[in-house]
Amino acid sequence: MGWDLLSLFISEASWVYVMTPIFILFSLYFTIKMGFIQGRFIKDLWSLLRERVPNSIGISPFQSLALSTASRVGSGNVLGVAFAISIGGPGAIFWMWIIAILGMALAVVESTLAQVYKVKVDDLYQGGPAYYIRRGLGNQKLSVIYSLLLILTFGLLFNVVQSSTITETLTVTTEMGNEMAMLMILIVSGIVIFGGLRRIVHVTEILVPLMLFLYLAIVLYVFIRNIEQVPAVFSLIMTNAFGMGEFVGGGIGMALVQGARRGLPSNEAGIGSASIAGALANTSHPTQQGIIQSFGVFLDTIIMSSATAFIILISGIYGHGIPNGILLTQASMALYIGDIAPYFVSVILLLFSFTSIISNYYYGESNVRYLSAHRGLLFGYRGLFLGMLAVGALMNVTGLIGILAFFIALMTVTNLYVLYKLQAVAKAVCQHYAAQRGKGKTPQFYAEDIPGLTNAQCWEMPESVKRSRSKMREDAYFNAMPSDPQD
Repeated sequence: MGWDLLSLFISEASWVYVMTPIFILFSLYFTIKMGFIQGRFIKDLWSLLRERVPNSIGISPFQSLALSTASRVGSGNVLGVAFAISIGGPGAIFWMWIIAILGMALAVVESTLAQVYKVKVDDLYQGGPAYYIRRGLGNQKLSVIYSLLLILTFGLLFNVVQSSTITETLTVTTEMGNEMAMLMILIVSGIVIFGGLRRIVHVTEILVPLMLFLYLAIVLYVFIRNIEQVPAVFSLIMTNAFGMGEFVGGGIGMALVQGARRGLPSNEAGIGSASIAGALANTSHPTQQGIIQSFGVFLDTIIMSSATAFIILISGIYGHGIPNGILLTQASMALYIGDIAPYFVSVILLLFSFTSIISNYYYGESNVRYLSAHRGLLFGYRGLFLGMLAVGALMNVTGLIGILAFFIALMTVTNLYVLYKLQAVAKAVCQHYAAQRGKGKTPQFYAEDIPGLTNAQCWEMPESVKRSRSKMREDAYFNAMPSDPQD
């Protein structure tokens, strides 16, 4: 009990007094600084997702989005939303929307930087905050600290929570015991992760679209059946976000904090973790992955988390004594799809949690490889990862939630500091993309296009392009010379 209270205190203090104001300040700053870039090029999204890998290096932009979405869309989109509503009221949903929209600018910046400073290892790329901290900022010690925080938070502790969610789901819905659930989690996860990144990506590009389709299909069905209640739900959310009663009673502050606390760990904007997936893509311009990853934030919060919120609020069950989490969501869903609701919610949670486990595992592996190329360290990490899954399946991890929130706050503050320091590079690269799009060109980026840009080894200009550009300059020079009067 003492551990749970300490965890809660640390979590609440870090988010109320530190994280929420810092995140809002930085996300507003980058939204203005980058000219609301999260909304300017949304029309390019479909063509960017269809971009083909020109060789066998790296993964496709769509695969990169699927991998990051697997991490973003997890049990928090079902359980976390229920907790946010229960603690912060329906107004928390509005602030989750605001946090997501502003955070999309951070997603553009961090994934653009991850692409600029990525490195090629065999037939894959690697990148993310550790790489742009070291190669862009030149701070090796800080890059190591960030890597260790990410391995601990995403590679290990987050997966304890996801394993616990899967176990709870299986034991509540079926007659399976904790030990059998643990064994199933270990076997399936082990088969995927020991296949390396290629196998992880193949699994996520199949399961992520499937789970999104299943969940959103049910939500659309609920919307159609209750279309007349949708305006009232919007009104409830807005009233609770800005109502006079909430202002006097401090409810607006609670809704804001809960919206930030539940929204940020879910959509990962500003944390830097999703930029690891963004760095893996083989693309023609760094900003293209920034645009794609910012859409991942929109998909996670504005679409998926809102879907859960509307189902709970439309049901009218909220605030009537039904426990938070799985039971509240299942009870709300049962009003529309009947007795299959517990099984449907369980399947969704299993898919959400499992895809989060394998994508979070890779985030950890990427940073283990950054710290050392020694295979013994990688196998040690894999063993520790599986051990933490076992812990999550067999133990109560309630007290871990607050500690996780604290570590996420540390990672986010570190990453935001780095983004601020590297803002000139990010802005120059994004302006380069915007200039080419403004001319109707398909954007193509080389490090030489940004004066003073160094350590962007994957973007060096090929000799053939250098010769072509040199010839174009020579032709332009001679064409501009005055003609001989005697001709």
